[in-house]
Amino acid sequence: MSKFPNPSVSHPPLTDDASCDAAVIGGGITGVLCAHALALRGLSVLLLEQRTVAHEGSKTARSTAKATVAHGRIYSTLAETVSAEASRKYAAANLAGLRFLHSIADASPAVGRVQDMYLYALHGERLLRREFRAMRDGGILCDWPDSRDVPLPFPVTAAIRLPGQLALDPVELCRCLCGMGHFRVCEHSTVTAVGRNSLLCNGHTVAAQHIVDATNYPCFCPAGAGLPLKLFRQSSYAAAVRCDAGFRMPELLAFGIDGGYGYRYAPDGQTLIVSGETHRGAASPNAGKRLLRAAESSARGGISVLRHWSNNDGYTPDGIPYVGQLRNGVFIACGFGAWGMTNAASAALILAEQIGGRGLWYDDLFSPGRNFLRGGSAQFAEHLRTAIGGAIRTVSAPPDVYAGDVARGQADIINYHGKRAGAYRDSDGRLYVVDLRCPHLGCSLEWNPEERSWDCPCHGSRFDYTGVCISNPALRGISLE
Repeated sequence: MSKFPNPSVSHPPLTDDASCDAAVIGGGITGVLCAHALALRGLSVLLLEQRTVAHEGSKTARSTAKATVAHGRIYSTLAETVSAEASRKYAAANLAGLRFLHSIADASPAVGRVQDMYLYALHGERLLRREFRAMRDGGILCDWPDSRDVPLPFPVTAAIRLPGQLALDPVELCRCLCGMGHFRVCEHSTVTAVGRNSLLCNGHTVAAQHIVDATNYPCFCPAGAGLPLKLFRQSSYAAAVRCDAGFRMPELLAFGIDGGYGYRYAPDGQTLIVSGETHRGAASPNAGKRLLRAAESSARGGISVLRHWSNNDGYTPDGIPYVGQLRNGVFIACGFGAWGMTNAASAALILAEQIGGRGLWYDDLFSPGRNFLRGGSAQFAEHLRTAIGGAIRTVSAPPDVYAGDVARGQADIINYHGKRAGAYRDSDGRLYVVDLRCPHLGCSLEWNPEERSWDCPCHGSRFDYTGVCISNPALRGISLE
């Protein structure tokens, strides 16, 4: 039986001034784990969430939640581009994060199930061999099974097996920890300003010795921190499908390093979550169809789609998250790439130690002020090209396309009173016109046909077709009508 109380509880908004040792902004898994880690160290903590904890549209709720220390080719890449010591530090941090998650799952089995993780290759084994050696050098328990013995329903050329990973339910985890009562939670509480030792939320002042911005893309960073140059977003797709009754799948986690997809096989043997098709800005055509074909191939037969969605992850040029304190005194934790579960847990432990006046031997690797160009110059150059291109498109001439040219169920860039604008016409014929300039920093938005949304290729803000902001760092909508 769970040691945690019933998590089906709502938390009232902030309605008065407050004081605490630490205020945490953001009720996703990163913020909740930070609040939990700080409370375990005896601090009074106030968690502030603009909507509800781990709400349906959040990054946490949309995660495929493979809590594993296998993060693609991160260890060999860091060893080659930064240093072997950097690779070992990344391993140590994520091993600590995984242990932290295990401790929570041990107290509440509904939070996660222990499963094997397979990091596999479809085209040769050279790159995977490098990753295997770097993992072993970092103290990660793993082995190299015969490719014929890998229990995936499709052939692979090689694989690394990592026992003792977790198939997590991050929404259940957040609700359980928030229901314990050892830190205060306020939902529907919007932070609008942050100082060194105070913040403004719902019009009330919160005095806090320490402030943590644990949102997906930190909103309260000083201009000198250069976050728009150091953090970009990429999107990917995921789908949950149910396979034909005649086929049973193994209970495991898997991820392909060379064009394969990510898989999470459920305990019932019939449900599969497949993820992939990572991209910046608008998706390539038919990305969703390719994803479903991969699911069907993995199920060796017919499937029925239960749900499909998109994820929006923060990336850093060198592949290492930013975890630590900025010059304005605010602590941040972001840039986890597609591996938010163990990185979020690791970040919570690092910040709890730093706020406690101590530190961990590996936390310098994650410093927001580090030289990220050492291992990320190519990614940084690509980010700059994307940002410059987005800025140029905002000042280009409007096309010779008008509102009346937009068909039902279609979107286009139109000439709207002499200016460029985005337009979408729904199945009932209603037209929605939006400003194509992202409110964050002005990059030109692109239409995402898979999600029917306007997406920013520069920093990942997203807006539904009506113009409502559904993903930060933008903080307001773009509707023109």
